[in-house]
Amino acid sequence: MLDKNHLQMIFKMSTMTLLFFCLCAFQTSTWPLVFGSFPSPHIWLTLIVFVIIRWPLYTGIFFSYFLGLILIFFTNAPLKMIWISLNLLYILIWTLKNRINSNGLISFATLSAFSSFLFSGIYIIISSVLETNPTRVFFLHRLTECGLTFIFSIPLYFIYSFIEEIFSNTQKWNSSAAQGNMDEHS
Repeated sequence: MLDKNHLQMIFKMSTMTLLFFCLCAFQTSTWPLVFGSFPSPHIWLTLIVFVIIRWPLYTGIFFSYFLGLILIFFTNAPLKMIWISLNLLYILIWTLKNRINSNGLISFATLSAFSSFLFSGIYIIISSVLETNPTRVFFLHRLTECGLTFIFSIPLYFIYSFIEEIFSNTQKWNSSAAQGNMDEHS
C-alpha cells in the first residue's frame, strides 16, 4: 500500500508532467500561431531547471529522462540528441547550482536563460558530431530565445513553487485526509 509520501510524489510528478505537456504545446503550437516565426522561449526547459534546482538528484535525473522522452513528441529531434543534451545540461546546471547555493527567483531566471543558451550550444555541437545535416547556429535567434526564456521564467517560477508547495506541505494533506475520514464515519 502506498503511504502519503509516495502518493504525494506520484501526484507531484503527474501534475508536473501535465504542466510539461502544456508548456511544450504552447511553445510548439500556440506561439507560432500567434507570433509567427519570431523565436520562442524554451519554456519547457524552465521546468527541467526547476527540477534540477529543487528535487533530489536521482529523482530529478529520472524525471528529466522522462521529460526528454515526452519532448520528442513535440519536436523533430531524435531521442539520442535530446537525452545527451539534457544529461550534459543536468550535470552543468547541477554543478553550477551547488556553487551558487541559492534557489530563489533571480537565480532561477538566470539559470533558465543560461540553460537555454547551454542547451542550444550543446545541441549544436552534438548535432555537428552525430548528424550528417547538422543544426545551424543562428546566433541572434538563440540570443532572443535566451532573453525570452529569462522573461517567461519569472512567472513560471511562481507556478512551479506553488505546485511544489501543494505537494510538499503535509499539513494540507493531513487536514484533507482527516476531513475525508470524518466524512466516511458520519
